[in-house]
Amino acid sequence: MRRPTTGVLGTGLALLSSLLLAQSPHAATASGAAFVSDDFASGVLDPSLWTVTDPAGEGTVAFPGAGTSNARLSLSVPSGTNYDPWGTNRALRATQPVTNDDFQAHVRFLSVPTAKYQTQGILVEQDATNWMRFEVHSDGSSLNMFAAKTVNGKTTTLLRETITAGTESQLRLTRTGDTWTLAHSTDGTTWITAETINHTIQATHIGPFAANGSPYPTFTADIDYFFDTAAPIEPEDGNTATTHTLTTTTDGQGTITRNPDNTTYPEGTDVTLTATPANGWTFTGWTGDTTGPDPTTTITMNTDHTVTATFHQDTPPEEDEYALTVSVNGDGTVQRSPSASTYPDGTDVTLTAAPAEGWTFAGWSGDASGTDESVVVMMDAPRSVTATFEQVSVDPPSVDVWYGDDQTFGVAGVSQRWVNVLGNVSDADGIQSANYRLNGNAPVGLSIGSDLRRLYGEGDVNVEIPYDDLSSGANTVAITATDTTGESATESVTVRKDVRSPSLPYSTSWGSSQNPNDVAQVVDGKWTSGSGGLTIVEPGYDRTVAVGDSSWDNYEVEVPVTVRGLTPGYGTPQSGSPVVGLALRWNGHTPRDTEEPAVGWYPTGAFAWYQWYDSGRYALIGNDGWPLSRDGAPWDFGTTYIMKARVESVAGGTDYSYKWWPQGTSEPQGWSLSVTDDNSPDTGGVLLIAHHVDATFGTVDVSPLGDSP
Repeated sequence: MRRPTTGVLGTGLALLSSLLLAQSPHAATASGAAFVSDDFASGVLDPSLWTVTDPAGEGTVAFPGAGTSNARLSLSVPSGTNYDPWGTNRALRATQPVTNDDFQAHVRFLSVPTAKYQTQGILVEQDATNWMRFEVHSDGSSLNMFAAKTVNGKTTTLLRETITAGTESQLRLTRTGDTWTLAHSTDGTTWITAETINHTIQATHIGPFAANGSPYPTFTADIDYFFDTAAPIEPEDGNTATTHTLTTTTDGQGTITRNPDNTTYPEGTDVTLTATPANGWTFTGWTGDTTGPDPTTTITMNTDHTVTATFHQDTPPEEDEYALTVSVNGDGTVQRSPSASTYPDGTDVTLTAAPAEGWTFAGWSGDASGTDESVVVMMDAPRSVTATFEQVSVDPPSVDVWYGDDQTFGVAGVSQRWVNVLGNVSDADGIQSANYRLNGNAPVGLSIGSDLRRLYGEGDVNVEIPYDDLSSGANTVAITATDTTGESATESVTVRKDVRSPSLPYSTSWGSSQNPNDVAQVVDGKWTSGSGGLTIVEPGYDRTVAVGDSSWDNYEVEVPVTVRGLTPGYGTPQSGSPVVGLALRWNGHTPRDTEEPAVGWYPTGAFAWYQWYDSGRYALIGNDGWPLSRDGAPWDFGTTYIMKARVESVAGGTDYSYKWWPQGTSEPQGWSLSVTDDNSPDTGGVLLIAHHVDATFGTVDVSPLGDSP
């Protein structure tokens, strides 16, 4: 049953069909046809007949084989874009008006869907929210014949049937009133007909479509023809149009666009060409089968044509150029981009600072500022930029000055010819060298322990400075240590020279300060003082403290000594046996060679000590090791002994005497050991000696003997 049409609509469609048939040899209508058949042989869609709708704007319409016996229409949808006509008509489609009557549409697809939800079919539209779709699609494993209706934007499935796929896919849709019958064929001869569908719709447009569903694969529907079976084109692709080839070339730098954009065109097609020059170039004209200076021209394809667009390079205006000067403070480099010495006016130059190892970028100055490693300089004038790098101090050496950064010498007497600033240098990477500067003068190298002598501990240093080199008042001693990576650290010590001459009798007051340098002068080692006396903190080789003044001549000295035990390290060629005791008429160590600090013990008046040699012995030893007197006796650890010694100048030399007794017992009447030395210094102070022993010295009392004979 045919649906009735109004007189105006029917007359208009009949007139449109006759006009289209007259305009194109590849579209055909006949009495009773509902729409115009097309075999797409011309290579174009007649815009007065067909409307292409691409909702996503990413589809492609092409005409492979145009003008040949294999002409077809291709509708392509891309991967990842939704072209699913479910709920909303997103299909890429070519539609034309259709009468709201009975019809039979026949479409031949040379393509077959294989990936999940690749889709091709026939779309019958009423309006934007009402349509029907008849199709074949793949579910990823099989091919399905499918139909659905959309009413006011709501889609409902009407038909789904699995079919056998072939090398092509043809659909035949038959409308009879409100019934719809869909059939499928793989060869156009044998048809599989699905069940009849009932749905009422006011059909206004019909045409083929391509679509996809999630996961939205790419797909091309290759359409050989779309026929109303009441008026097919016979022979199909037989009345091929005469086509011509358009060849375009460019001379210089630029592009040519053509509209419509094809390689071949049907006879009589007007093609619009537009020339667009590249940056810095100008279009100068067309040559070949069209001429003229206008960048847009139209050529009629009545034969093969060749056209050339010519472009000439613009002559750049002369530009000012400016120099960029880059300087570096510190250790690092600066790269410039673009790399040149001069730049045209307005050029932006990127400068990038790269610090050397162990350095960091501090900032830009001059015609750039900031601390970012990259900066942009506009060259609108000569520019000068400086990059400043600063050395990074990573784990610098440690300089530990044992008796403080402000030390005074001479208040308790000039007990020897030297002052000693003691300490230790250390670093995880190892110490390479150390030195000191006195009052900013040239550096003097320092030996670094351990040497198993005066510099007993690892990293120990002893800055030994003659009194005569110090200025009265404050002096600055800067101690610098450098590690094996080149990192260095400096510790400055204020050394005050305040010389006074203490008179006899004289007593040390160890309890007045924890710093023994406030009462005496530490020569070697790390000591502490307090009410309990003077105690060695880090025992080792010849830990010594000088007491009194080097101007003293004849005196007696008495001091209690407690030894708690022997300490490791003795018995080497450098150390020999452990010793505790005194030196009389002490004036300081003497250099034996170029060593620093000095290690020579002589000239010294005499040594009065106890020596743990064999079963133990007391000894009194003159200058240069002779004369010598000994007495074998034990020493009980933890017991305090009183050591008493005497020095007196006599005719023909100097007498030295020595005795000892346990504290709390009676002092012996006479001297236990005595020697006369004919090669003794005339004057000197007292030196307390703890050699590889853990010892404490009590109050040192020094008494005068009177005038020398």
